[in-house]
Amino acid sequence: MHRVRRFGVIQTANMAAVMYFVMTIIVFLPFVFIGSMLPSDGATDFSVFSGAFLFFLPPLYAAFGWVATAIACWFYNIIAGFVGGVAVELEAEV
Repeated sequence: MHRVRRFGVIQTANMAAVMYFVMTIIVFLPFVFIGSMLPSDGATDFSVFSGAFLFFLPPLYAAFGWVATAIACWFYNIIAGFVGGVAVELEAEV
């Protein structure tokens, strides 16, 4: 049995931010393509709106994900100092 005593706050937050960025692009890309195929009456051009989503949301999700992960790791590190951390059982591959 192994115990996770501490997370590297910055490294873990960086990894989470990249994952949030990539996952957001993967999730929103189909919506952008679908939105670009919808008919437009000029007043409500969804393709521009969906393009803005693809441009602004991934960096926004990455930034908020970085901050949230950094705070969560920081709290985990403090609490693990008192409680001992999460126990993990590892098995060697054959």
